[in-house]
Amino acid sequence: MYNGYSSYDSEIQRHTICNSPLSTSIPSTVAEKIAMPYLTHIYELIISNRPFSVTTDKDFKWTLEIFAFGFTCEESSIYQLCANVYVEWLKVFEITSANSNSIPPILREKIEFYWSQMFWHLYHLFVIHDEKTADLLTKRMYTHKVLRQLQIMISQTELNFDLWHILLQVFLAIGDTVLSPPYRTNEECSAVMSHRLVPSIYQVFMAAIDKIHIPPGLWRTFRDYAQTWRHRPAVIYDWAQLTCVLTSTVVHKLCWPDLISLQYICTETDQSEYTQKIIDSLSLDKLVITWIQFLTILQNPSECGDISVFLRMPQYSNQLQSNTNLKIKDFTSLQELPRIFVNVTKAIGMFVDIWLGRDIDPSCLYSPKPSNTSMVTMNDNISSTSNNQQSSRPTGQSLRGIPSNTQQSSIPVTLKSSKSQIDNRKMNLPTSQSFSTINSLTISTNLSDKIISKTSRLNHPTVNSLIHLYGSWILDCCLLQIKDRYSRSSINDSSRTNETEKTIDVQNERLMDEAFAKSFATICTIFSSAQCDEFIHPEFLSRFYYVIQQGLRFYQGDEQRSQAIIESILLHSGDLFRINLRGINILIPLYLDAIEYYLQTDVQAYINNHINAIKGITNTSVIRDRFIRIRLKSIQILMSIVSLPFHYEHLEHHLFEDYLEKSHDVQTITKKTFSEFRLKILPLLLMALQTEHDIVNAQSLFGVIRLACSLAAHYERQHAPAYAEIGQDPASEYLSHAVILICDKGTNDSHLFLAALDTLISIVTDPICVLPIDIWKNVLKRLCTFIDTQLHRSPKDHTREMHSTCVATYNTLITLIIERPTLLDDYENLFKLCEIIELGISGEKAQSSDGLVFKKNKEFHPASQRVAEAAEYLMFVLFEHKAVLHLKNDIYRNWLDESTFENIMTSSSFKYFAINGNTLFAMNELPSNVNNGMPAIILLCRGLYGKNVWTLNFRHNPLSNPPIQSHKSNERITNENGKNPSPRTSNVNIDSKDKILTTHGTKNERTKSDASRHSSFHHSSELSIPTLSSIIKRDEEKLNLFRTLKVKQIPIEEQAIQRAHVSDEKLFSECKPPERQKHFEGIRLFLSHYGFCSLDSMDYLMNGKHWNDSKSFDRFQSRIQLLNSNAENFMDDIKKLDKISPTLYCTGQIYYLKKNQHTLLESFSNLKILEQLNPDFLKMVSQFGSVVEVKRHCGWTGNPETSWKTVPLTQSSTNSKTKTLAEINGHDSILYWMNLTTEMAFYLPHHFSMDNQSSEMRILIVWLEEFRDDLDSILPEQSLKHRDISIIGIHPLKNHLFRISLNSSAQRMQSACASIPLIDGMVLPRYILSFFLRQAVHNLSRRKRLEDSQSSQTAYSLRKTRITKIIEKYQNRTDNLDEFFQNIFFLSTTTTDIEPTTQSNSIINVQS
Repeated sequence: MYNGYSSYDSEIQRHTICNSPLSTSIPSTVAEKIAMPYLTHIYELIISNRPFSVTTDKDFKWTLEIFAFGFTCEESSIYQLCANVYVEWLKVFEITSANSNSIPPILREKIEFYWSQMFWHLYHLFVIHDEKTADLLTKRMYTHKVLRQLQIMISQTELNFDLWHILLQVFLAIGDTVLSPPYRTNEECSAVMSHRLVPSIYQVFMAAIDKIHIPPGLWRTFRDYAQTWRHRPAVIYDWAQLTCVLTSTVVHKLCWPDLISLQYICTETDQSEYTQKIIDSLSLDKLVITWIQFLTILQNPSECGDISVFLRMPQYSNQLQSNTNLKIKDFTSLQELPRIFVNVTKAIGMFVDIWLGRDIDPSCLYSPKPSNTSMVTMNDNISSTSNNQQSSRPTGQSLRGIPSNTQQSSIPVTLKSSKSQIDNRKMNLPTSQSFSTINSLTISTNLSDKIISKTSRLNHPTVNSLIHLYGSWILDCCLLQIKDRYSRSSINDSSRTNETEKTIDVQNERLMDEAFAKSFATICTIFSSAQCDEFIHPEFLSRFYYVIQQGLRFYQGDEQRSQAIIESILLHSGDLFRINLRGINILIPLYLDAIEYYLQTDVQAYINNHINAIKGITNTSVIRDRFIRIRLKSIQILMSIVSLPFHYEHLEHHLFEDYLEKSHDVQTITKKTFSEFRLKILPLLLMALQTEHDIVNAQSLFGVIRLACSLAAHYERQHAPAYAEIGQDPASEYLSHAVILICDKGTNDSHLFLAALDTLISIVTDPICVLPIDIWKNVLKRLCTFIDTQLHRSPKDHTREMHSTCVATYNTLITLIIERPTLLDDYENLFKLCEIIELGISGEKAQSSDGLVFKKNKEFHPASQRVAEAAEYLMFVLFEHKAVLHLKNDIYRNWLDESTFENIMTSSSFKYFAINGNTLFAMNELPSNVNNGMPAIILLCRGLYGKNVWTLNFRHNPLSNPPIQSHKSNERITNENGKNPSPRTSNVNIDSKDKILTTHGTKNERTKSDASRHSSFHHSSELSIPTLSSIIKRDEEKLNLFRTLKVKQIPIEEQAIQRAHVSDEKLFSECKPPERQKHFEGIRLFLSHYGFCSLDSMDYLMNGKHWNDSKSFDRFQSRIQLLNSNAENFMDDIKKLDKISPTLYCTGQIYYLKKNQHTLLESFSNLKILEQLNPDFLKMVSQFGSVVEVKRHCGWTGNPETSWKTVPLTQSSTNSKTKTLAEINGHDSILYWMNLTTEMAFYLPHHFSMDNQSSEMRILIVWLEEFRDDLDSILPEQSLKHRDISIIGIHPLKNHLFRISLNSSAQRMQSACASIPLIDGMVLPRYILSFFLRQAVHNLSRRKRLEDSQSSQTAYSLRKTRITKIIEKYQNRTDNLDEFFQNIFFLSTTTTDIEPTTQSNSIINVQS
């Protein structure tokens, strides 16, 4: 930087020699007698403010000679007088000194001339002579006084260039004489003076930068001198302090004006404010130059960690050579090197963090002043120390940043090294380690905050820029640990080097460990900051990989340092494998070896190892927190690489050593592929879950294991023939273990339990993840046991949170029996479900330890209304759909209503009844020829859980009769307009599992024929009739008697027949049944057969009695009320009731954000040209669901105003047109997906509206061509105040995998991860991307509804309230029983035959 410029060293050394005659020609005792009276006389003149008598140059020159001698004198009283006089005469530069008589007039006339000599006199005041006995305390006091006055003079005076030139040389000379020599104790004068001198030198140069242009030669001199000062802690500390402020100011002016720059505060001087004003006033060009000059003033600061550099300096080598008894350990300055080296690494780390826009910890630097404490601590940033808190120079006030509330520390421990002779980098767990599951789970609040916070800025410098600035220093610091380790382990070193090793005590060893750990943390931070498409020079990557592979090695005999470095690398490598770093996969084996130790180690064993390694450490909470953070980062790394073994299945991988040993060709005896990593990663995840005790980490593991399950199942499906040959099913076995572990781990905490339920739902709904039914039976049993245990807890333990977990468990059971209907074939499962349903509804079970409790004697006291509603919903699904769960998607969601049947009814009006106060019946009779002359009715049942539509056909014969069975085989389920759904329509509206077996596409199971579906259909009532064989065995005696009678009767009948033929008698006609009745009252039959028109019900109805639920008779009686459907607004209220959907409905809005687009408002024009979009994006969108038109769609459309409507026949019969991507905008068309309990709508909006009319969470799915850390920044400004906006970001990586990012709202809800199976930072392949996204949207919406149910009414409660209001408003109150029945039976004489437009005997069941 300063090549070609000569140094000022020779000129400085020439001026530092005192040429006063009193020093060279006269004995010192005589010179002192001469100088003392004269100096006393001058000082008295100054005190009394009398005029100075010297007026000529000759006389004043003699005066200066006396002062020159006085500053070099060993007599303290003499240099005290000299210092006091010069402090007063320095005021000559002040304007207010004109009235002072104490300043010689000749000095006023020739200020520059004389002070150019007098400044050099001050230099001698700082010179410390070894053989002189001057009072060192007095000298320190007066040097401080002179420095203070000099800085005051500098800040208030405009000096000319020559004086500035001389003054800067004087300060450099003072620094060279005080700071460059080694010191043996911290009490030496030079050691104490350095704390005040170093900031003064830096501040004087800052003042000079503002006033003049400092010659490059002088900067070179400063840099050469500062290189010899680096063994002084204050030099490094104040350099780091000032350079941080300069860096912050440069970043503020150059990059981010909104960044609050750091403020310079120095407690040793009173010039902090003045220096800060200078920094703020510098122009950008001058500021950048100043920053570079101070940044490089120490040349290579990483050399502070290499003691050999200092031993080669003349200051040390001369003393060691001249005094053979002198040992290296005698130099305190060398003992301070580890602490200095730590500050160097931390300073560089702070520089990098400032450039990345991150907050820095101002208390991370060690104080330059010595401390009595010998404790060395490390936190997660390897920065905070106990020394800082006990120092008299508080570092917490040195920089204005974000202070840390707690001092977190950790002590390295001993790891067990691998015994393998092939590779010494592996870390094995001690054999005594146990893997028992931790029962008590804890959560770290500061950890969850760190997960959610996003601090990096988008336009930060590139990796190449940061490496150009700091790379050589950081790499040297990292590689220095290799040199240090080899020097300590070498046997053939010189005695001096061996002695060097012995001088490093345990404290300094830990300091060096901390410094190396911080170095690796910084280099990982730099490369982790790379943007996904950023170009990094290959030479930088190769050096980085080499350094990391050295750091990840575990060296036997140096366990503590190895572990400190490995932990630091893991803590700062969370993003390395998901930012498109070329060649990063070469480090996977090393990372897996390191991660394996921490994920299989129990937290208590880790703490015990720390306590045993370093005595006296009792703060186990700090060690625990650090261990939790290490495990979290390890899980995040696994989250990034778990897909790679399946993605690069046949790609060969090599160890790092292969490339080092063979520079040209890599040839190994056994070729290894990425597929082998599966055998290590998958079991490691299960082991990690067994030993995990932190809630956040466990939820992250749930997500990673969930991803691993799908990957393993898909892999096994692709290799099914190979596994079939060997008779293995590894994926199913792995899934079984994972599901059981998730169940066990989740029951230990309510928040974790919610995440476990989400994971189980995600697995059971995945068509690829096939598990034995026994596993799901075990899960069902555990879930039922959990509900039973929770609801039987003491009343004080019943909280909203606990009830939420019970509600979520009931919902999980619903999903479980829907997806695995064969579970209900097991009596034990059915019994357990009925038990917890009874427990949830009534608050107690019929069978308990106290005996049987009959329902007529049971009091209803459920745990809460929400729990009772959830239990009733489970009962509804169980009883409503048990027989057809295997046809769950044949239950067509068509939203039929009364208008659908207008053309096929015998009467245009429906009759409405209220049943039991919570159900509405709408009934009308079908034409008589629909059911072969037998009565048939249409029943619309509106209950608390939706609307069901049934056609009820009366028959005299059982369904198993051949004529009836053959007729039933032609039945079809009608659509909303009474027509059979075409295959096209089915594909549009219904799920599909069989459509794409190997992927997670839209589900559609409507492929089975109705004939095969009902070929073996029998009513359970028919099975109650005894068979003939059972009768024969039971009544054998009566049967024998019957046989005897039959034998006697046969001859009699034969004789009668013969007589009839002989006599030609006419045979009697056979008895025939009368003709069938053609006029039925179908509604009366239905109400009567089902007990709704019982005499008791009529009695209560006519006499105005009220039902009393406390009476068992009243409780089990059906209650019927007639509603006046002709009243005004009746149908409007019915339609409002139909608009309240009890099922989960959710919406995903899809956006595509290109490069250089910063907000969603810029993305709406991207959909016009499909060729410019990523093909994977188009494939992902196509798998979200089937395209349906909003105006022709009767389900959820993403807007409550256009949802759940009846579609007219004219619109439904219109053929659907092919839709473009731009037309799937939520207004014209949507992508629709549904199952029995959920409806989902996806669309690509053309504008961003904040009018969210529904209470559902707004979920945005954003395709990011350019990755962003802070997803909330892409939202429009007006939307930032809305908290219920969850964003799922998808960024395509160059390896054709996809990185998932979530904003804070999507990551945490109710202190639990709500986005499972997606986790922030997850990397997954395309073939499961759409399925995982759909499940994430479902789980987010479900969790939001669960959260809202704690403070607002559920859909169940809303429907119940609406039904109650309808009954109260429209109840037809009558006192005449005849009038009541006349209102019911209105079709007995008006039934006509109408050509039906629907298939006879059809059954429709629609659940909304």
